[in-house]
Amino acid sequence: MACTITGTCIDCTARAKACPVDALTGERGEMHVIHGDVRVDCGLRG
Repeated sequence: MACTITGTCIDCTARAKACPVDALTGERGEMHVIHGDVRVDCGLRG
């Protein structure tokens, strides 16, 4: 199940670049999507 990052996210792509399994997609300045089927509990989501 995919979900979006909300809250303090400013769509800077930092989490997407740091994701160890490339579970995030999106462009700078746009809301990113977390792809739950590949997501792991790495602690980056915040």
